[in-house]
Amino acid sequence: AALMRPGEDTLDRDAATDKSSPLVVGPQTMPTDESGWWETERAAFIRSRIVDLTTSGDRIVDVGCGRGTMLDDSSLADRQCIGVDGHIWPEWRSSSRLFLCAAADALPFRDGAFDLVGSFDVLEHLDDDDAGIIEQRRILRRHGHMVTAVPADPRLWSAHDDAVGHKRRYTRASFLTLATRCGLTPQGSSYFFSFLWLPARLLRGSKLRRDEHGATTGVLGRLVRKAIGALCAAERWFIARRPLAFGSSLWIESVRSDARDAT
Repeated sequence: AALMRPGEDTLDRDAATDKSSPLVVGPQTMPTDESGWWETERAAFIRSRIVDLTTSGDRIVDVGCGRGTMLDDSSLADRQCIGVDGHIWPEWRSSSRLFLCAAADALPFRDGAFDLVGSFDVLEHLDDDDAGIIEQRRILRRHGHMVTAVPADPRLWSAHDDAVGHKRRYTRASFLTLATRCGLTPQGSSYFFSFLWLPARLLRGSKLRRDEHGATTGVLGRLVRKAIGALCAAERWFIARRPLAFGSSLWIESVRSDARDAT
């Protein structure tokens, strides 16, 4: 694994001059740049849950972090946040945080190193999601939390999933079975982006579904963007009180199954 600290250049100099593509050294994950409404609202939901589950000084790792923007937020400034991805991204150079380049199923950390382990739209890209979950559990401290976001509902499979390299979509039941099999006890789960479920179902066979959610051109003008933001804020408020029964994404919070045995 290649460790990258601020001001440190671990890339080959010739490769580093090519900013058009990152150096591939592991399994491909989807980078998050938060350029569209989907990325922005997704990040707001995930950050709110991470803040609620951690305290000042906690160690947090984002497995499959992409460009590294998910944990780069003032609400998490007093946590120790580390990003891991299968690529080395040029954006890492300008960050004050630490990044590691490693495979999602072979993480270079000691057992029980982190208070919270997160992977956000990563497991669906792995050939073996069991191996990914087991490795994340290994680096989670006994009373820590594993938080996961994945695409939901196999009935929503479309050209978009093919285009971005998804291996699968999950139901709540299928993920809870996976988590339990891998030594985790799920403590909370909810679907989110519920308002996308019906359009995604209706358009699953359309060529339009090759595009990413969250495009900011065309029909998504300023007023529509504000309306979507309000809708997502209302959904986050509702999820904090009661889980949603459907949506295009799925959120799960788990602890290690042996946590109850610790004193």
